[in-house]
Amino acid sequence: MPFTALSLVQEFCNLRGLPSPSALYGSGEKSARQFQALLNSLIRDLGTYNWPAQTLTISWASVATTASQGRFGLTNLGGVKNIIPDTFWNVTKKLPIIGPLTPAAWQTLVQLGTSGPESQYTVQQNELLVLPIPTLGDTLSCVVSTDLLVWRVLDPDPFNFIPQELPTADTDQFRVPDEVLLTGLSYMWAKVKGEPTDDAKDSYMGAMGSCLAQPVTQKLSLEGRPGMIRPGINIPPGNWMVP
Repeated sequence: MPFTALSLVQEFCNLRGLPSPSALYGSGEKSARQFQALLNSLIRDLGTYNWPAQTLTISWASVATTASQGRFGLTNLGGVKNIIPDTFWNVTKKLPIIGPLTPAAWQTLVQLGTSGPESQYTVQQNELLVLPIPTLGDTLSCVVSTDLLVWRVLDPDPFNFIPQELPTADTDQFRVPDEVLLTGLSYMWAKVKGEPTDDAKDSYMGAMGSCLAQPVTQKLSLEGRPGMIRPGINIPPGNWMVP
């Protein structure tokens, strides 16, 4: 079972020979408030890296008035860093939404227009843009990478959870390996207490590196530069009304 906010701090205190708290959130003790701040600093730092557990599937109803279908970090796209390529679908129409388009390709789409059944998308200033504009109320769904590393598990189903930015309860869980959490908390503690940080930082970085390291596969492409705009007639995919 992964660490909870309270069990992580208790494990850290036991390893350090420090008094182990019985509660963090809701406690008025100074040490509890300090550990809350240390956990927040640790989670914010970990959130700058891409963790496998940050991948989630989200769904929402489309807005038919404009190309904008939401903003990353707000409302329906809260906590989203990016959409995983080839996972964005209009579930109602059972059609993929192609993208993300480059700025040049998106500008071409805006200027020339399209009436084909397949929509395409791009992200500009954290705003998700889709053309052609989906029908009002269509269900859109995609797999996203988020910066939410804390999950509020809703008992009794461990797979029923609410992702959130920072821990706010003793039972909140972390979607990061325990070794990374322990070494990271040790590093944050050393910085606050003015202790030497070199060894603690090396352990923290090493733990993260072993968890995030992935093999790199080289790919040979003979297709030239992808997404190049060339002279021609714009015929959207599936637009069979073109004579």
